[in-house]
Amino acid sequence: MIDPPPLTALIGKDTGSIGELLAVRVARTPERPFILHSGKCWTYSEAWDASRRFAGFLAARGLAGGRIAAFLPKCPEALFSWFGANLSGGLWVALNRAHRDAVLLDLLARSRARLLVTDRQGWEIIGPLLPPEITEVLFTDDVPADPRPALQAVQWSSVLETDPAESVPCPPGAVATLLYTSGTTGRSKAVLLPHSMYVRGAGWLVESFGFRPGDVFHDWMPLSHIGGQLHVTMTAIVAGACLAQVPAFSRRSFWEEVRASGATAFFGFSSILSLLLEAPPGPNDHRHSLRVGLIGNMPAELLTTFQRRFGMRLLDTYGMSECEPLTLPVPGMPAGSCGRPSPDFEVAVLDEEDRPVQAGTAGRICVRPRRPFVMMLGYEGD
Repeated sequence: MIDPPPLTALIGKDTGSIGELLAVRVARTPERPFILHSGKCWTYSEAWDASRRFAGFLAARGLAGGRIAAFLPKCPEALFSWFGANLSGGLWVALNRAHRDAVLLDLLARSRARLLVTDRQGWEIIGPLLPPEITEVLFTDDVPADPRPALQAVQWSSVLETDPAESVPCPPGAVATLLYTSGTTGRSKAVLLPHSMYVRGAGWLVESFGFRPGDVFHDWMPLSHIGGQLHVTMTAIVAGACLAQVPAFSRRSFWEEVRASGATAFFGFSSILSLLLEAPPGPNDHRHSLRVGLIGNMPAELLTTFQRRFGMRLLDTYGMSECEPLTLPVPGMPAGSCGRPSPDFEVAVLDEEDRPVQAGTAGRICVRPRRPFVMMLGYEGD
């Protein structure tokens, strides 16, 4: 098998751009709910219209095909700016809302964006750091009285008043996003990710995790992380699912959010399983709508304990910002396993001389793509 079946069934080919994927999904299920946020619902058709209007906004201001930086919380406008940037032929840069000071200044400067999308709360953090290259700021809420003399500051209503733009044809190998790594080994690297990695990767995740139309994702993962971008957002689009957005993961409110939205799927890491297990067992542990969890790095005992207590299926996958997903769950895999290599990648465990090690022996995980544009195009400036 070399093609993700759900993807080819949806768009009629084995790869494409994010814009192509969105256009077909909207044509198939225009009135299906796509985003739930703060008690409001956006259908796929409404999200498509807002994204095209953002692309039109960029074209009207001479910014089409350029770089758009976003410093936003979890909100529909973050998605509309991402998709609109791609529809205009440009790329989107999501800045981590938790970053501050010198780190944020470095990432913002390296984004090479001319337009920043943020809100007033974000402006208080990022405004003093703004480099001169950014000449315009788009606020999703109220515009401050005087953000900066030479700056053009506009409100999101300007986007909604702009005529929708037609999508710019975009090859699968074009850059869709610039995503910064976590920086655990030093300065965060700027990863250039192509459209095809998102489109094919989402197709494989839908196939292996069994996501389906009508699924609702409990969507807390930041869009500055590959999990929020690919494993949740793009996977939902391929499946025809809905994103129930919440500001952040909260142990106290998680189950209430799940019940309120009817969420059937969630994403996270083993740490959130441990947090949820800290609460004492109760009669409502099985009274929820969740069917499956996409969880990274699950110890076998934790997986077994969580599944037994809460009555749902948990599956693991492995990858990184640079190439996703590297592995996919398969039927019958043992607890604690992250599955088999994705058909898009060759994966091996090698010793210090690049020789395969025997089963049960520690080594370096080495990967290479089996087809073009399923991993990063490189580290920008590195």
